[in-house]
Amino acid sequence: MTSPPASPRHEWQQPLTAALGAEVRRLRTSRGLTADALISALGGDQPPMTRPALANLETGRRDGVTVGEWWALAVALEAPPISLLLPDLAADVQVAPGRYVEARLIPRWITGDLLPDELIVSEESEQRYDRAGAVLTMTHQHDDLLGAVALAEDNVDRRHYQQAVALLAQHRQAMAALGMPVPDLDDDTAAAVAALGTARRRPHRKPSTTDQNG
Repeated sequence: MTSPPASPRHEWQQPLTAALGAEVRRLRTSRGLTADALISALGGDQPPMTRPALANLETGRRDGVTVGEWWALAVALEAPPISLLLPDLAADVQVAPGRYVEARLIPRWITGDLLPDELIVSEESEQRYDRAGAVLTMTHQHDDLLGAVALAEDNVDRRHYQQAVALLAQHRQAMAALGMPVPDLDDDTAAAVAALGTARRRPHRKPSTTDQNG
């Protein structure tokens, strides 16, 4: 049983879906998976995609996929989600009716790192993307600082550990000041950051006359 042809409302996205389906089929066969095995690998008692739906996707007879299906396929095929969506980075991709963007720019657009010229509507558009990009950049920097903390801890380097925790604490304060979501920390790192804040707030005791006289 074949799927009905794409409706005019969905025609613009059919080539993108067809490219995704072809890449799913290529990866599935290259990994030696049958269609049934891939459906099982999607997980759950009720996988997010049925066998007929997968067949229609792989043969270009679907006009779209859900975000859940896209992510589940990427997990099952052990592939970056973006590689399923953009198997050909040299192509131009229609991202909305009549709006085309170079495929190589789309990963940066998706993460908020870049607003392609083709999608700029107003100055407000750029400001919104700048804001989103700043959130992502600071989140990535937060992850890098967490890595520095973990590395110093693994190396039992107390001085570098304290420096890394201090930088992490400053970065988290900057994120909070900008109204950005601040990621949770594991218990040990959270305690180290909290202890640093307590030490900074503790008033310095002025030396007494006895101290000065030795």
